[in-house]
Amino acid sequence: MPEKEKNQIGERIKAALRDAEMSQASLGREMGITQAQVNYWVMGHRNPSIENLQKIATILDKPLDYFLATKKETTKEYIHRVKVATDIKLIPVMGISSATNEKFILEEVESYIPFNKSGEKQFAIKVEGNCMEDPKDPRSSIYNGDYVIIDPEVTPTNGDVVLARISEEYSTIKRMFICDGKVELIPDNPKYRTITKKIEDVEIVGKIINIYKPPKKKRKRIIA
Repeated sequence: MPEKEKNQIGERIKAALRDAEMSQASLGREMGITQAQVNYWVMGHRNPSIENLQKIATILDKPLDYFLATKKETTKEYIHRVKVATDIKLIPVMGISSATNEKFILEEVESYIPFNKSGEKQFAIKVEGNCMEDPKDPRSSIYNGDYVIIDPEVTPTNGDVVLARISEEYSTIKRMFICDGKVELIPDNPKYRTITKKIEDVEIVGKIINIYKPPKKKRKRIIA
């Protein structure tokens, strides 16, 4: 989703909260979610789904158009654009995860990538960091800025690359090994550390089944 669109919705939620004299915590309670999730929307880090935005509009007594409509695109056009992407089974992007550090897994669809889904629950995460860059196997490495395709319905086995949620809050992309009641999450880049946790402290969200590498921009070459 374009950065301007995300910022617009966050700013409109902030203004609507101000008009209603309601705090982010109160809105979260009304919706049955955490204040942190509301704050992510307000700050423009992620966008609420259409369903959640409709709840926000109802609670804050604003029309849906107040949050979505712009000079270039009406609410109807926005919903149609999202529906088209869903109908042709593009992969939804659910935010960013760090291959180097643990990072929050987002719960809202942020955009779509041109990669057809082969499984109903597949989604994508944008990768930050270079923890999965293998200097001995560059062709199979996962690089900063790549998108990994995750299938939560495929059961990973030892040695597979997975998206793991740690302590129900943070995520990381690593190679998984389970042994003696512990989960080892091992980076392919030897410069980074292995994470070792008890099985009960780690949720394996899904197996990485593919990598989408967006086209890289290059500067124009100047010929002297």
